[in-house]
Amino acid sequence: MALARWAERFSPWRNTAGADGLWVDATGVAHLFGGEKALLQAMEHGFARLGLTARLAMADTLGAAWAVARFGPETLSMVPPGKQEKALAPLPVEGLRLSEDATRLLRRLGLKRIGQLYDLPRTSLKRRFASREIADAVLRRLDQALGRHDERAIPLLKDPPQTAYLSFAEPLITHDGIVAALAVLAGDLCGKLADAHLGMRRVAFRLTRADGGTSIVRAGFSAPCREAHHLCDLLEKKLEGLDLGFGIDTLRLAAFALESLTPHQTALTKAASRANLAPLADRLANRLGPRAVRRLEPRQSHLPEQAQRARVLGKPESHKPGSDKPGSDKPIPKAADILRVLAAKPPRPALFLPRPEPLQVLAEIPEVRQPASPGVGSPAAS
Repeated sequence: MALARWAERFSPWRNTAGADGLWVDATGVAHLFGGEKALLQAMEHGFARLGLTARLAMADTLGAAWAVARFGPETLSMVPPGKQEKALAPLPVEGLRLSEDATRLLRRLGLKRIGQLYDLPRTSLKRRFASREIADAVLRRLDQALGRHDERAIPLLKDPPQTAYLSFAEPLITHDGIVAALAVLAGDLCGKLADAHLGMRRVAFRLTRADGGTSIVRAGFSAPCREAHHLCDLLEKKLEGLDLGFGIDTLRLAAFALESLTPHQTALTKAASRANLAPLADRLANRLGPRAVRRLEPRQSHLPEQAQRARVLGKPESHKPGSDKPGSDKPIPKAADILRVLAAKPPRPALFLPRPEPLQVLAEIPEVRQPASPGVGSPAAS
């Protein structure tokens, strides 16, 4: 699936073809790369940069391209328009994308090449198969590969609604133009989030260059956000020094990790000062790293040094119920529960010594004596 998304640089209509293949609809896009052969060569170079060896073919039908790519004599093949019947004839029947049972039965009948199926009457071909389903599958795949029957190719799912998209007739070649387009996309995206009462924790800004290359700029938020100005402020700093190549053809801004964010009155509440902390935390986290900004979180423990811990800012809390060890992640008790416990028994000593003092055991019975410390009384056990 990741390769299918990567192939978007060649065409928006693409998807996986089995566990080890991709299909790309090049209708109307080949001229952007200098022709169909140049498009295949660009794909070949792209796979090579990823460390992959690919066999590529272009044909009028998906079935013909699939068969020629896998069983053709060349690693890069071009089937001329209307010539798929000639190109498929010498290829094995495995090129028809049939099940193992259907392929095995065809070979038992002496039908090893796709071309051997051309001249056989369809009625006699159906009689040779014990299963009507297998016979129909063979004829359907053959007709799809030859272009006699249309084959519906389902592309990769479209972008979610929380996405804003812009394409340009002429590539953008300046940084100022990218920033201006980002402001338009941010306003559109944040408007969609406001209508849905949602806020985003992560955002991705995808730039597709005229040469087919892509760049993705990401940013994160410490709290759900849908402020266009703040979003632009975070992304603009990361756009500085970005290689625009021969210009940018398309821009896409997508929101991820969505959370509920209902409207609230900001001018009359006391949370305004706390809300102002989020933009600062976001700027620090995106500049220094998402784990560099931390906050102190209270934790239930009778040990003072374990009564709080540092947690990554914006990370949701995760408790481990059922653990009674000191310093374990227990849920924070309510105020009423704390007061009830304090009234019954204090959780900590009333006096803390500057240094731990050893206790001397005098007998097996629980009698202890604490040596006197400067400025501290010496309680004696009786």
